[in-house]
Amino acid sequence: MNIEDTLYWKTRPVDDRRKDWKNEKGSWLEEYWESRNHPHRQLILQALKKLEPFKRIIEIGCNCGPNLALIKKNYPDVDLMGIDVNKEAIAMGLKFLPEVSFANCSIQTFPYVLYSFDIVLIDAVFMYLYDNEIVPVLRSINNIARKAIIIVDWKGTGINYGHYARDYKHLLETETAFKKVEEIKITQEYWPSKNWSDIGYIWIAEHF
Repeated sequence: MNIEDTLYWKTRPVDDRRKDWKNEKGSWLEEYWESRNHPHRQLILQALKKLEPFKRIIEIGCNCGPNLALIKKNYPDVDLMGIDVNKEAIAMGLKFLPEVSFANCSIQTFPYVLYSFDIVLIDAVFMYLYDNEIVPVLRSINNIARKAIIIVDWKGTGINYGHYARDYKHLLETETAFKKVEEIKITQEYWPSKNWSDIGYIWIAEHF
């Protein structure tokens, strides 16, 4: 089975003909940008509402910034940063969101010790990490998230629908210092595709 990982996203060319959001117009990067109003992003806004107030948010694996654009629209005074392993995605993010800070690096190599944020967002990224990478990354995120993290991903064991699925509530409770972990099932209303409506979840982990 061919498992996509961070190397796939780092080297994915702009002219890759595969589409991720079922939009046939433009490149896959333009398709990501046009997904700003995808229903699942409303769950992220609902999670942020629970975590108010906050001043700084980072999205790890932001692609070209569709989540960041939505957050900026709803929280114009919040300081935002996004990182992504694909340099073309970062270039597009800088083009459309010049008021947001972007960095081209991977989730594994980001210099966590240099930063601190109120909230860390990770949307459909952990499914591309190998098992030996998850715990170190979660612990690094624990150290930079003053208030909370939001994870959108798949729940399960091993490989499901071609990607890694894990019990992030268990991992957060056993491997980090987050005191409260809320687990919310993603329904078909918010993500109509079979895989996401089957095993998609959002986790909100708070320090207090």
